[in-house]
Amino acid sequence: MSFLKLFLLVFVIFLSACQTVQVPIKHMAAAERSIPGDVKKIAVFPYTYEPHLNPSWSYLKDKLPDKVAHEITAYQTYGIAERAYIQNLMKEAMISAGAIIDQDKMNEIAQIATSEALVVGKVNTISVEDREIVREVTVATQDPNDPGKRMYPYLVRKVTLGVTSEMLHVTTKDKIVTDNFNETYNSESDPQVVQTGLFTVKDSAYYEGQRARVPAIDEIINSLAEKAAKQFIQKISAHPVHFKISLQKGDAPGMQQGMDWAQNAQYANAIQEFQKATSNPVESSQAWFNIGVCQEAMGNYSAAIQAYEKSNQAKHNTQAVESIARIRRYCPSF
Repeated sequence: MSFLKLFLLVFVIFLSACQTVQVPIKHMAAAERSIPGDVKKIAVFPYTYEPHLNPSWSYLKDKLPDKVAHEITAYQTYGIAERAYIQNLMKEAMISAGAIIDQDKMNEIAQIATSEALVVGKVNTISVEDREIVREVTVATQDPNDPGKRMYPYLVRKVTLGVTSEMLHVTTKDKIVTDNFNETYNSESDPQVVQTGLFTVKDSAYYEGQRARVPAIDEIINSLAEKAAKQFIQKISAHPVHFKISLQKGDAPGMQQGMDWAQNAQYANAIQEFQKATSNPVESSQAWFNIGVCQEAMGNYSAAIQAYEKSNQAKHNTQAVESIARIRRYCPSF
């Protein structure tokens, strides 16, 4: 076996040994702002798209509220007035009001749609900057007179989106929540574009494929719009928060088998395997912790807390203590 093959084999074994199994955990967080208790249904109106902005992306006036309504519906915190119904009421109001829909008219429409609150918004900023530059790359060459310097075109793309979203009470007309979103996408900060991984070689092939890795403008705008909607939702609605918890390793019987099951989201089977290791005095803390993670992933919070407590009793386990705190933060009844 050549030295290179031996090195690669050892390296792969080393990587395998270093790999950890991460279990995805989801909890629901409460709205960040206090929302009046009488709000059960929301009317979501089209956003305003400022006239001075590029008309190419005016579709955001409908896409943004659609995303907000979709997020609210997905989390089932409130009912949503049917969007098509709101659109029809607005068309009728525009005919009678001379194409002007003011705040009072929106409140009237929301009341007709039996909603206690309404959501409005405005696209404040949208800008796209494409900068064409060249990068010099040294490539291997057989010609001693050729220095191997090559120039490759290189695209730097920046997209900025600024959005204001508001939730207002229909009866009192008070502003319940105002959220300002402003974010810039920069292709130079996008790991899918820059590719700074361990095995990335910035050679001619890397630069020749650079432009193809930069996302399309509409794709970027759509991603920013989704972020804007999610940021607003976090303030007005219960929303999911996601964690990835690394299982703790061990050599006792059942530990590796449990890891394998957990990696494939077979948590009940993983628990059965980890149970075998709980009698091992050296690794019982890790085994109980892993059982807790699997129980938490399945939504069995009481069982998860019991497992985390046993983990910490066997040997002080900071991660187990943090996990108990996490469950009690998002599930106060436990």
